Amino acid sequence: ETGLLAADGPSRRYRLGPKVAQLGKAFSESTDLRDHVLPAMTELRDLTEETVSLYLRVGDQRVIIAQVESKQRIRRVLSVGMPKPLWLGAAGIVLMGGMSNQEVLELLKRVRPKRMTDKTVIDPKQVLALVQQARVVGYSMLSEQMEDDVGAIALPIQDHQGAVPACILISGPIQRGDQKTAAIHLKRMKAIVEDASQRLGWRIDEAQFASQHS
Repeated sequence: ETGLLAADGPSRRYRLGPKVAQLGKAFSESTDLRDHVLPAMTELRDLTEETVSLYLRVGDQRVIIAQVESKQRIRRVLSVGMPKPLWLGAAGIVLMGGMSNQEVLELLKRVRPKRMTDKTVIDPKQVLALVQQARVVGYSMLSEQMEDDVGAIALPIQDHQGAVPACILISGPIQRGDQKTAAIHLKRMKAIVEDASQRLGWRIDEAQFASQHS
């Protein structure tokens, strides 16, 4: 299902699937991205005291290409390099913000989302509404979409064309990461991520700046 392995007919042997080549290309092109964003990730980890991950969009999936772990004894640790569904969770919502509404709906029709927890959002209209909201406010805060008792907030990394090739995810135990707690650091978090995007050539226009910092 991930495309990492492909069955070789009736022999039941497996060979490397097309996703391996796609992921390899993505990783080879992501070195500069990691170099630019890693200082921001470290700053976010120190600010929030939670694990910070960098996701790259690869086709209909998203892949962690870098991670700065929380220093707390109880923390969330994710597998670098492991693909996850693009549509799922705060990171997916933010990454889909770089797609058109029609592209988002076509993706959801193609992959047929399945519920992973009782709170997983799978209805296409609800998913699209979350994507549209994230575009406006500049982040997505969703809890317990992939795992119970995990809170997360994702912010987009934009390039010189204004596209969203990647995003930063801050996640940890939901007891430490509710909306009230995140709101304390939200303005600073957005500023840190915007600075990282500007290092990639993105420029915020005056109207966006006034809207996002009012």
